[in-house]
Amino acid sequence: MPAVRTALMCRTGTRLVVAALAGSLLLSACTGGEDPPEPGPSPEASSAGPERTELRLTVFGTRAQQQSYADVARAYEQVDPDVDVVTTGYRTAPAALRAVESGEEPADVFLMDGSALAELTTRSPDFLQPLDELLEERDVQFGDDHQRVALSALSAEAALQCMPAEMSPTVLYADDALLPSNRRLRSLGVELPRAIETWGWNEFAATARAVAVADGPAGMRGVYVPPTLQLMTAFVRAAGGDVVDDVAEPRELDLTSDEALQVLRLVAVLAADRSVSLTPQQVAEKSALQRFVDGELGLMFGTRADVPVLRESGREFQVLPLPGFGRSRSVSTVSGYCVPASSDEVELAADFIAWAVGQEGATTAARRGALVPARLDVLSSEAFTQPRRLPANYRVYVDGVRRSEPLPDTPKWTALNRRADRVLEQVLTDPTVDLGVALPLRMEALARQTERLLAPEETEEPEESGSPEPSETPSEG
Repeated sequence: MPAVRTALMCRTGTRLVVAALAGSLLLSACTGGEDPPEPGPSPEASSAGPERTELRLTVFGTRAQQQSYADVARAYEQVDPDVDVVTTGYRTAPAALRAVESGEEPADVFLMDGSALAELTTRSPDFLQPLDELLEERDVQFGDDHQRVALSALSAEAALQCMPAEMSPTVLYADDALLPSNRRLRSLGVELPRAIETWGWNEFAATARAVAVADGPAGMRGVYVPPTLQLMTAFVRAAGGDVVDDVAEPRELDLTSDEALQVLRLVAVLAADRSVSLTPQQVAEKSALQRFVDGELGLMFGTRADVPVLRESGREFQVLPLPGFGRSRSVSTVSGYCVPASSDEVELAADFIAWAVGQEGATTAARRGALVPARLDVLSSEAFTQPRRLPANYRVYVDGVRRSEPLPDTPKWTALNRRADRVLEQVLTDPTVDLGVALPLRMEALARQTERLLAPEETEEPEESGSPEPSETPSEG
């Protein structure tokens, strides 16, 4: 068997770093430094033997997430030693998609954020190779083994366009060293949730305020509440409402309902309190994750992708469900393996995906602690639960997925988020905003703007040629 080799290429801006891996995974080059010299031919490429088929895989995410997918690629090479998986990593999902779609980074398999699917299939209807038939031929059991919401998120035009790899919910992290004692919390009427329990917004806000007044470093804050449509979607749904009029065919952003306005007012009271919450400007200067790691933030909204960094920091932390408004809800990001229809290796790509989303592949992806696999049986395996490592309560991720509902299905979702986030930042974090008068007016104005944004594009009717219809030749009399 030839030696296992995976090439991992990490792009940051315009910098391209190539790390050749031989038996161990090297990713330190992805964090910076000078460009290394062009690699020479690998020993196995120079040795005699059959030529290996190259499969190009493009992924995105944090360093640990990219490492996780590179682990899958390397493990697959061991399963099929005739294949050489070349993995390219990008920091963000949009950057990865742009590179693949433009041809800058040709790929046979690429990872895509599910929220981009509707826009991609609208912009380039024939770009993706549907996967349902290819994976059925390889005995992939869709309904029994994988998250149904994730399968739905990656389907379009009555076909499975991409195969779910990950479904990661938004959760809350708490720094154990900064949390008040249980006795102090109980005196505030707070009982931190355990296992699949939930807790309310008032308990959460009281905890954040208690952290902020506790002894700690200068500038320490209790929480940062991201003023984003993504997070508000979870909160409004927890209150029994929704952020759009129709999830399947949204026509407007609806944050004017009684449920939505009540949620936004409560969020704003906490998020605009400068003694308790960080401002977006402070987070732009130093991220919430870095402040949490440095012991300057008691509570932080995040995902499983944050866990490797939190573990490396050495801080004692726990994971909690999102606070609810009568019930608990979350929102999850879905990522899936996709195949460009232009790939010359569609069959091999399908082989790889079928293995990668199978039990062995998904287990491999889970081991670094940065992913929540979309494969159900892996969520109860030690590869994911990791009982001897923080955080102890892995059930929060599993229940967060269960409490996540599909996001609105529209090719304008990204544009809608950008517009809504600008307005939400202004109204939720500015302590001078009149929440009784200005907030409803701003949400009504936002609804009108998004109604125009989401309006179906009118297709022009073909113009009449103006030529008379041909008539029968009159008979001569």
